[in-house]
Amino acid sequence: MGPSYLYSSYETVFPDRQCRSFHYKGLMGTWRLEVFRMALYMTFPVALFHFFNQPEYFEEWVTKTRREIYPPDNSKEIVELREAIKQIQKKQELEALKQMDDGEVL
Repeated sequence: MGPSYLYSSYETVFPDRQCRSFHYKGLMGTWRLEVFRMALYMTFPVALFHFFNQPEYFEEWVTKTRREIYPPDNSKEIVELREAIKQIQKKQELEALKQMDDGEVL
């Protein structure tokens, strides 16, 4: 019949029956199920890693995200902003020079 440790749990559940194989019907999966589960546990993360780390998907995602977070600059607005900054700085310099000529301290 074989070693008793192979049949102990089956005989505990069904004491009037004898099991001549390692296959417990309804109690636990066979070795095929365990091999399938192990293969699934190993291939699923690897497959996901392979799929989501393709350069075309990654590049598309990074480009899309970057454009959402940092929209492209409008060159016309940048030129206007720089001109406004220069005008303000020029005005401040003229006011400072005028105050210095008048002898006033800032």
